[in-house]
Amino acid sequence: MIFHDAPIDENDIKSRMERLEDKELLDVIKNGTGYRPQAAKAAVMVAIRRELISKEEGEKLLGYTIEKIKQDEDIQAEAAETNSTKGRVEMVVGVIIFTTGLVFTIKSSHYVWIGALVVGPILFIRGLFK
Repeated sequence: MIFHDAPIDENDIKSRMERLEDKELLDVIKNGTGYRPQAAKAAVMVAIRRELISKEEGEKLLGYTIEKIKQDEDIQAEAAETNSTKGRVEMVVGVIIFTTGLVFTIKSSHYVWIGALVVGPILFIRGLFK
């Protein structure tokens, strides 16, 4: 639901919120964390205009929703960084396992190390996509 890369047209958001029925509008307000801050603000403004909520309630809900959206964005950014770090670690481990398997397979001619030749690249590729 959260698409922060696309450009925002404030009038488009307001017109979309105005087309919603009262129940749908209140649902957007209650679950505002799944929307952009501009959409949550537009939903609150329309709800106040329709007298579904008071201005004070709207301000409280909007403040809470925007704070919650920012917290969710911070959590998502942290999770993305953690996944990126895990991916880099998997890539390094994959290279080490592959290199070790290659060296021991060549030196000792034991086919036991061939598994490392398979697992190493798999870990490396998995790390690329994290």
